[in-house]
Amino acid sequence: IYIGESAGAIITSKDIEYSNLMDDVTIAKDLKEYSGLNLVDFYMVPHLNEFPFEEISKQIVKKYKEKLNIIAINNSQAIIVKDGKFEIK
Repeated sequence: IYIGESAGAIITSKDIEYSNLMDDVTIAKDLKEYSGLNLVDFYMVPHLNEFPFEEISKQIVKKYKEKLNIIAINNSQAIIVKDGKFEIK
């Protein structure tokens, strides 16, 4: 069982670079490698339409929806992954 929210959900993807719009990259100046845990075959975007990430989450979805398998959820939703399939609750 793995439970993660916000960055803890993003890290389940193969790569986390897509989420850099959501954070101040100057805080992690030494971050050079963006590998995630590769637990899922999609790229999670948390906080959709939620303060203070309303615009940033929409920008990430818009920027990557044609390039990556983006799954975006709001703060009242969760993604359950079981047997290689996922469901948004």
